[in-house]
Amino acid sequence: MEPPATPPSLPRRKRWWRILRKLTVAFGLLLLAGVFWLFVCPDEPPPDVRDIVIAPLTLPDDQNAYVLANKAAALAQEKLSGADGDRLKEMAQGENWDSALAKQWLDGTDAIWPLWEQVARTPRGQMPPPKGLGDIFPLLPFRRIESLAQIRARDLGLRGHPDEAVKAVLTILQANRRIEGSRVVLIQYIDAATQTNTALATLRDVAVKSGPSAATLRQILAQLGESRPSKDSFGYAVRSELVLLDDSMRMLMSGVTSDGEKVSIWQRLAVKIPRLFQPNKTRRIYVDNIREALKAIDLPGDLLENLRRAALPVVTLGGGYQGAGAFWPDNIIGRRLLGIVNPGWVTLLKTVRLREQSRLSATELFLALLLYHREHGELPATLDALVPTYLPAVPRDYFDGQPIRYSRELRAVWSVGLHHFTVSQPGLKLDDADARVEIYLPLDFAAPPAETKPAPAAAAP
Repeated sequence: MEPPATPPSLPRRKRWWRILRKLTVAFGLLLLAGVFWLFVCPDEPPPDVRDIVIAPLTLPDDQNAYVLANKAAALAQEKLSGADGDRLKEMAQGENWDSALAKQWLDGTDAIWPLWEQVARTPRGQMPPPKGLGDIFPLLPFRRIESLAQIRARDLGLRGHPDEAVKAVLTILQANRRIEGSRVVLIQYIDAATQTNTALATLRDVAVKSGPSAATLRQILAQLGESRPSKDSFGYAVRSELVLLDDSMRMLMSGVTSDGEKVSIWQRLAVKIPRLFQPNKTRRIYVDNIREALKAIDLPGDLLENLRRAALPVVTLGGGYQGAGAFWPDNIIGRRLLGIVNPGWVTLLKTVRLREQSRLSATELFLALLLYHREHGELPATLDALVPTYLPAVPRDYFDGQPIRYSRELRAVWSVGLHHFTVSQPGLKLDDADARVEIYLPLDFAAPPAETKPAPAAAAP
């Protein structure tokens, strides 16, 4: 019996065409599925931002600290037009002092100082609400009036008016608090905090070198605590960042930058693909970040680090990506945008908020020790000796919530700061990089403690 006949094989060319047709169908189905996956991707509902978007205050100009500060700054800018900015900053810090140049800058400024003092006394302020990235905020005039005011304080001290000199610096600190409390954007808050730190250095310098009366020092100490910016003032600055995200998304979706330039055709097409860009989801993630940052204001540094590690979805408080891979296409444009606009809340809370508060604490303690030394001729053994005669309580180091550090033997006041800084020897000198970061105030006004010499041995009979 013969085996069944084998069916004739297809020609090679026909077999390849059949395989090719199957591959084409499979590829087409995959392509359709990919298109469906990219374009059929519903965005989240719009997030509730009623706790983030705060209605601006309506204030008359003469009761608006920000408007008054702008007027005083404009007068200072007009007076200092053409002045060397670096030289101005140098003189404000007391370096390379030139009395003739100080007199030149200060002559004709009598109209500025009553207005500046009015800023310090005005309890409320409102910055014009930002509308987007295109808004330009007048930082330079504010910086110039701050520098001019510090030069004025130093000049008063050098001309034999120590009480007026330290009061002039206190006015700077109070005016800065009003500016920070005027619901300003984050960049303006950071600038005002920087000016506060500079003014605190001027206050310490003038208090030591010019010798104000004990009564004036007590008055300064009593009012210095009132110069602390509130949590709400920093909270408003944090909330303002949502406006900048919204404006960035508007530019993405419109295809036109704040300068009026068009973005590339590929960028304009990419933002139209729902899977690649989901505006509501992007906004919700950023709002979640803002809420976490608001809750973290004035937390000690170690707890802030825990927040950085505990991370929100996709973007952490400290910035960057996690969860889905950086190149996973789901909302990749929104995630990229968040990585650009997110300022890094943990770093900001440490380097701006905690540092400003701890510098104020260190300066309070410095002035109290200066006054104690004048009245007792020595430094106290412990800080308990200052309470309640000189201070209502020992000032707090905001980096760890403990009392600000002090040592009579090392003649120093310091904060643990970002890197657990400590002082191990008297007369410690910091390099420029450390001096910009650490809070370290040597008590050079206090002589080293007298050494007890042993009594001479009695002569033998």
